[in-house]
Amino acid sequence: MVCKFALKIEENRKMINFIVLATIVWGLVFATICYLLKFNDATISIIAGVFGLIINFLVLSLAWKLIFLKKSIALAVLVIIFKYLILALVLWAISTAPWFEPVGFVLALASFLLAIVCSTIFKKRIKTE
Repeated sequence: MVCKFALKIEENRKMINFIVLATIVWGLVFATICYLLKFNDATISIIAGVFGLIINFLVLSLAWKLIFLKKSIALAVLVIIFKYLILALVLWAISTAPWFEPVGFVLALASFLLAIVCSTIFKKRIKTE
């Protein structure tokens, strides 16, 4: 039982690392395109959005790992409440910044979604081989 759980944690850690790396790559691709097209505010928004997504994803993955290890409903509720409260405050602060460009932020979200799709395809190919 413990060995299967340890293997599952290691497999999840590899998937999380792959998603983070792919998010950075897609974010850099979008930021480079916006920079070359002279959309400087969108470039900054993409970088800020990707950074925020990565931090949020890593903190959430660590929190859920703790929740599943301790099997605590109260901890899950606290994580959900505080995570979304902090996320809402950060998003509000970023959206009121003078350099914020909604299109850039949407591209940052798209980089995360593309990273998840790429990691799913990558994992499926590894399982079939």
